[in-house]
Amino acid sequence: MNKLITYIQKNTYFAIIFGFIGTIGIIEYLNIVYGIKISYNFIAIVFFVLLANLYYKMPRLKKRENIFGLGITFTLSIIFILGSQLDNYSAIIWSLATFVKIIMLSFAIFPMISYLINFINKISIKRHINISKKNHVIVFVIISAFNFLGFFALYPGVYGYDAGFQILEVLDPSVKLTSHFSIIYSFFLAQCINVGKTIFHNNTIGLAIYSLIQMLFMNYVATRITFFSYNLSKNRLILFISILMFSIFPLYIVMVFSTAQDVIFSGLFALLIINFIEYYDNPLNNKAIMIGFITLLLCLFRNNGYYAIIFFLIVSFFIKPKKPYYLLLISIFCSVVIYNLFVGSGYRLLHIVKESPIREMSSVPSQQFSRTYNYNIDNLSKKEIREYEHFYDLKYFSYYSTRQSISDSSKMGLKVKVVEEKPIEYLLFWLKTGVEHPKLYIEAFLLNNLGSWYPSKYYNDNRMYHPYIEYEMLDAKLYNPKYEVIQRESKLPFYNNWLKKVVYYTSWQSLPVFSFVFSIGFYFVLYLFTLGMCIINKKRKFYFPLILIGGLYITILLAPVSLFRYSFPIILCSPILLSMIITKEKKEK
Repeated sequence: MNKLITYIQKNTYFAIIFGFIGTIGIIEYLNIVYGIKISYNFIAIVFFVLLANLYYKMPRLKKRENIFGLGITFTLSIIFILGSQLDNYSAIIWSLATFVKIIMLSFAIFPMISYLINFINKISIKRHINISKKNHVIVFVIISAFNFLGFFALYPGVYGYDAGFQILEVLDPSVKLTSHFSIIYSFFLAQCINVGKTIFHNNTIGLAIYSLIQMLFMNYVATRITFFSYNLSKNRLILFISILMFSIFPLYIVMVFSTAQDVIFSGLFALLIINFIEYYDNPLNNKAIMIGFITLLLCLFRNNGYYAIIFFLIVSFFIKPKKPYYLLLISIFCSVVIYNLFVGSGYRLLHIVKESPIREMSSVPSQQFSRTYNYNIDNLSKKEIREYEHFYDLKYFSYYSTRQSISDSSKMGLKVKVVEEKPIEYLLFWLKTGVEHPKLYIEAFLLNNLGSWYPSKYYNDNRMYHPYIEYEMLDAKLYNPKYEVIQRESKLPFYNNWLKKVVYYTSWQSLPVFSFVFSIGFYFVLYLFTLGMCIINKKRKFYFPLILIGGLYITILLAPVSLFRYSFPIILCSPILLSMIITKEKKEK
């Protein structure tokens, strides 16, 4: 394979042929994205000349780099072709033509990947700036100054649709606490609101207190990420990108003031990633204890943190970690045990109603059942319909045609008690239906998490029901008369209107190239590229954090819908991922 690629390089005929094929691939992809037939005119000539020139001057890479380049190229081509079809048609065109388009687009992507790998290889380590505590304070102040502008624009914060109930279940004795939301987070949010009510007689001030506390915590995390990434990469550009991201990136600014438990969870996740890498270089006992403590908090703030940790422990067992890592794994395992004790005995002592996780875990199966039912209703026998009715209230399946990218409607029809009594029967029915309709199962799964992996996803998408990111304030009384009423009282209306236009109305999509940074699918591609680069360069110190991120991605892909807040932990860690790619540390034997 490497000899073939070497032979292709500097060959005019191959450059012309591959450039021509790649041009067709790009045009066909654009035809799908924009829904119109783009003629092969001037734009095609530009693409052809560019690609042919790239192929002719394509850099020579090592064998493993070429293999990785081909792998990531084909993966990206699949992502863009299938993603565009699902985004525009709500289905995959299962045909030879689709496969050919994937191959042709690969010819356009491969030379760019080769140049990117070559560029990374040539990055040199410049003179390292000595970092002092004063530098940390300066960066913290810079980030905080910009964040304060966001705070005044969004004052008192972003009152999300889940926050109303989370506050109510803590402050109203007549409402039972449930395990649906994080208990520790609901208590923190509710008590901030309670301080505003009791001391200042104003809910708005209560939410402002919450926003400020969360902002300061996230600014601390952002400062840690900024200098950790710089120390890891020894690259000043990473330092600049990090400061810029945490200071002016609109989606980050809005998330910092959101009443979503994902924000603090994301900060804890980033701190855990940093501590993993630091422990590799200096495996101290107190560092292992700190990691165990952060792990416990991570699990308490979101259930998917717990599942990501479980995945991490399982995979870590198979990669045979070094002895210093045993203490780390024991510390994490103890945190998992403590968490389970709290969820079991602790919930009973606190009279917390533990909800069955089956409905939430059925997000993907429910969408798959709903799609197979709706797309085959005319071919189903009475016996097959009775099988569906045994586990689902089929009236909820009627919403699937307009809600293909969110499972809330489908899973609401699940008969939880029936599944709890007959879990094996439910599983067998799911497997049998999947064997009969594999294409519909794949489409249902990919549509439900489309935004999480497709960088060119179009927003706002009615199939998701929810906005890409929460921005508007909860209309409390519309949902529940008991909900606390909190309205936005912006102190910087101009900035607020600009943020609303960019974030809520997604005007960022009109920015070519830069719009990728706003898309959560871009960070999935970044993760895949980072994982591949670390494997081929044998950067073992990053395996553990990358495994943990992989575990989190599994929970994201199985989530009921693809929202910005679910992927926020990875977005927060993106400077660290960039540093993993370009760091020039010596490889281990």
